[in-house]
Amino acid sequence: MAGEHCQGAVLSHFSLPIGEVVNPSHIVRGMVDDRKFHKVMPTNTNFQFLSLDDIKQQARIEPDFTDEDTYLTLLGKAAERKLLKDIQRTYAEVVKMEGEWPDDLTMAALMLTSHWYKHREPVDNMSMSVVPYSYEELYMPYRKGTYSSEPDEEEE
Repeated sequence: MAGEHCQGAVLSHFSLPIGEVVNPSHIVRGMVDDRKFHKVMPTNTNFQFLSLDDIKQQARIEPDFTDEDTYLTLLGKAAERKLLKDIQRTYAEVVKMEGEWPDDLTMAALMLTSHWYKHREPVDNMSMSVVPYSYEELYMPYRKGTYSSEPDEEEE
């Protein structure tokens, strides 16, 4: 049971969903006799084009503050997936077209991650607004069907 994978997370003596905070003595009776709380960490913290340091800088979080690293990692990976879905391309397709990953797409994903971090609910009581339009402005030139060097469907 130790080190066993479950829903993308691993903890030394037991597994739970990512981000779950538990007291081991309540979950695995007799295995852990201390009263420390443990946080389940994602097993795959690799980003495709973001970094945790960049996310923290964008969200104005001190680099040595690690309490929310798991949450920020999940947000960053979700932002990467959303961006790739929005542009309807894979990471490899964009790199092949551009020669490298464009900074404006990284900025779009960072803005989205920071927005989600600051607004943890779908709507805010103070202002009900969608994700800032600057996100769209950054990714739209790379969206399939809008890229300037792609032939128009009519020309094919």
